[in-house]
Amino acid sequence: MENSAPETAPDVISELTQLGREIDELFGQQYDRLCFHNDGTENAYRRDEDRMSSLMVADGISEEKRKELAQTLIAHVDRYRDSFVKSLLALDDEIGVRIAAFARGVESVSGNRPDEGNAALGMVRRWVVLSRELHAARAEGSKGLAMRVELDTVLPKKILQNNGNKDIPFSAEEGAAFRQTMAEVTALLKHSHEDNQRIEEERKALSASLFGTPPEPPAPNTPPPQPTSAAVQHPLEGKPWFRTLKVLYLVLWVGAVAICGLISHLGADAATVIWAGAISAVVLILAHKGFYYITLGRTRALEKPGSGFVDLGDMENTFATLQSNSPDLYKSVVEPYLTAWKKQYGRRIPQHAFSEFQQRINNELSDLRQKRQKLIAVAMKKGKVLDLSSLQATMEKTKAEYKGADREDYVRGIDTWLMKLEAKYGTAIPLDEASQMLDDMEAKLRKDGSASA
Repeated sequence: MENSAPETAPDVISELTQLGREIDELFGQQYDRLCFHNDGTENAYRRDEDRMSSLMVADGISEEKRKELAQTLIAHVDRYRDSFVKSLLALDDEIGVRIAAFARGVESVSGNRPDEGNAALGMVRRWVVLSRELHAARAEGSKGLAMRVELDTVLPKKILQNNGNKDIPFSAEEGAAFRQTMAEVTALLKHSHEDNQRIEEERKALSASLFGTPPEPPAPNTPPPQPTSAAVQHPLEGKPWFRTLKVLYLVLWVGAVAICGLISHLGADAATVIWAGAISAVVLILAHKGFYYITLGRTRALEKPGSGFVDLGDMENTFATLQSNSPDLYKSVVEPYLTAWKKQYGRRIPQHAFSEFQQRINNELSDLRQKRQKLIAVAMKKGKVLDLSSLQATMEKTKAEYKGADREDYVRGIDTWLMKLEAKYGTAIPLDEASQMLDDMEAKLRKDGSASA
């Protein structure tokens, strides 16, 4: 075992790093769920619960209608508890299991050595302690949330008990029990929030140091950071021969300056030195432009805006998201055009050709959406629904395969989309609703991606 330890330790450390990142991602999902529950705008359950509760006690409503609303609200709460709340509690359990596995792995690698003299080991163990504390704090929040959801059934059950009459008050015992439960819920949520605030700042800093984990998304109602312009990459950057030529070009400029200095030192007049410098500069600038014309088909590194041409590299970047999302469509439609244009035009693609091609891609995507809608309409007539677990499995595969630059936003967008569906419909989702929300999510991600480009 002693001889094999040095060979296996790097693999174990790599596995622990990946596990730490997964724990952070699960914490992020947990945070989003806790925040989403209280979002009266996005959470359909909160909107519907508030609306039905108000109608149930409104004046001018018959007792039969009141009982109907009470039964609907109880069913609504049951569905939300059995889907959204159940998923949150399962997520809590999963995080606890992952943290325990991480802690065992750390002690296995460290051999239960003390922290003294090993700053890295001390940081990892501190991260484990904080993760356990955060898990406990968030679990309190989840418990408070689940209890609060149960309280949503108190009023409709009372309405049904009184046969639709809203004017019969709670008994003293019922009122006391309700107030006690509300006080417990408030205490749990308050304590959870305070512990979360205390722990997260230190823990996030450790996560960033240990795993390179990006910071958790901002809380709701926090203005998002303004997009910054993306850096435009040089089309020849990264090629070894280009780096060599850049060094050689710099040496030639230094040499030209040195020659001018030498001519001046040997006693040449100022006019001669100026002419020698000017000629050297013109020759080097023309060589610079000639090099780009030969390699790129233009006299500058990047395509000038309004020139009537598009750089091939820019086109490839434009379709990178489509390649990630729809590889089959990319290979069948986009790739043949890029290959043909590279042979015909080199790197400079005429703008009119690119515009026509973009229109064709939009038409292809529109046709696919129309075909999908027709299939959905047929399925809806047959009463078919989409099982949430199947949708989640498909989306997990989609998230794992997505390699776009906006991956973090893409993954969070999918998670939010699934939360909305689960909160509104439970475990059985109408196909047309899932499709519409997916279209909205894709449109939002495309808009955000273009805004940050």
